[in-house]
Order: sequence, then C-alpha cells, then structure tokens
Amino acid sequence: MALRIAVVTDIHYGPTKPTETKLGLGALQLFDETVGEIAAYSPDLLVELGDRLSDDSPEADAERLAELAERFARLPGRCEHLQGNHDIVNLSETTTSRLLGRPLGHRSHDAQDWHLVFWDASPEYRGGLRLSGEDLEWLERDLNATSLPTVIFSHVPLGGGSMVGNYYFEGRSEGRAGHVNAELAREVIEASGKVVLAVAGHVHWNSLHTVDGTHYVTVQSLSETFTTAPQAAAAWATIELGDALHLRVLGNDPFEVSLTPKRLGSHWLPPRTRATSKRVGHAGATGSEGAGSDR
Repeated sequence: MALRIAVVTDIHYGPTKPTETKLGLGALQLFDETVGEIAAYSPDLLVELGDRLSDDSPEADAERLAELAERFARLPGRCEHLQGNHDIVNLSETTTSRLLGRPLGHRSHDAQDWHLVFWDASPEYRGGLRLSGEDLEWLERDLNATSLPTVIFSHVPLGGGSMVGNYYFEGRSEGRAGHVNAELAREVIEASGKVVLAVAGHVHWNSLHTVDGTHYVTVQSLSETFTTAPQAAAAWATIELGDALHLRVLGNDPFEVSLTPKRLGSHWLPPRTRATSKRVGHAGATGSEGAGSDR
C-alpha cells in the first residue's frame, strides 16, 4: 500500500494590508476549506513546508499562528512543520514550536519502508539564502544512517531549476529563489544515492526538475494569485509513495505527475562541464547572515 502524504505550503496568513499578489487576508478562510479537504483525503502524514505567515508584528504573527495551529490540530494523524523565511522574522523557534505543539529543527523518521527527512535548514535572508556547514553535516549524517529510499522536505528548493516566468524570481539575484550554495546540498544528496524525491515550497509555483535521477518538485502557495489571478491558487498537494511517485496538486493551479523512483545507488554520467567540487568539510557553506523576507 502506498504511503499517503498531504502537503500545504506558503499559506501567508496576513498582514492586514493587501499585497499585489498574495491573498493573505483570505488565507485563513482558504485554509479552513483546505483542512476539510485534507481530512477527507485522510493522509498518513501532513507536511507543512513553511511561510505560514506574512510577517507583520510579533503580536499579530503570534495571534495568527495560534489561529492556524488550531486548524492544524483538527487534522488526525501526524503533522510536520518547517520554517519559512517569513515565519522567523518576528517569532522565535521556541515560540513557534510552542504554538504549533510540534518540534522544529532537522528531524527524520521512517514510515512504510520510506525514510522521510524534514530538513529545516535556516531560511534566514540578508543578501542571499545560504546553507550552513551544520545544515549540510546533519543531512550527510542522516542519509548515511539509512538504507531506505528517501524523500526530503524543505522550505527552499534544492534543485536549482529555472525561474523563467516566475513573478517573483525571474531576473532576481542569486540566493533568493534558492540557496547560493545549494549545489553543496545536491552533492550530499547525489553522494548518498538514496534520495528519490525532494519537495519544497517558497517559489510559489508548481515545478519539476530532475538531477542525477532525484526528482525535485515545488508546490504552489495556498494564497498565491500570480498564476490564477484574480483568484487564489488554493493549492495543496497529495504525494503517494509506492512503486511510482505520484504527485497531485489540487486547487485552481492543478498539476499532476507520476515518476519512477531512481534505483538506489544509481547515478547519471556527470555533465562534461562540471567543475571539480571545492567542498572540503563543506567549505564555503558557513556564514549564514541574518533574517529577512524575500518570499
């Protein structure tokens, strides 16, 4: 039987002032409707990929997070949360964890012969998103400790796919749609030979990009409108893990794909132009800088 996972991301509840694209004022109502749909799907696990909030103030953010937490609590079964760049502007990890009633930070567990990684790499932004050496070392240790096919969930995408056509990120500087050193994460992933799927939010669209047989997908934001204007995308996704990897994004920006998981330990031939890696103890991975709020 396939492992059934529901995914929701980039709810962006708030602020009180409307924005050009995100329907943050209507996000709670959208999420109320989504909670009912997720409950009807009855997943084995719900994964929320971060940016629950559009940062406003500490008081407003805490109040809105408490409202969202009450909705998450209505859902049966396990729920895992990741931190988005907007979530950390006004609320500490301790406060967020207390309000959600769930631990944050890097963690993983096994379910039905799958290894599931909730990689809570810091989404701090100041001049560019950057993975720390500690983030990379944790991921390397975790992947070394499993022999199971693995799925990684993160807020920020790791695959390095094109942003052509993206309302927020086309033509923007490096380190906004993804980490400036995301290739170091892909090196760890490729070296393990175990990661068949990586799922992220942050970029507010549905996408698929495959590197060395690992499928990197992103899921559309719940409250985004740039692909569905003037209505919100109302997006959430189902992932079914079995002999095939089946992803379906529901709502007003539908997307569906069925993928074959890579054979563990298999690799593509490397690109002819790939430079020799400079990663020595994850050199160049440190120096994460400050918080920020690009998406």
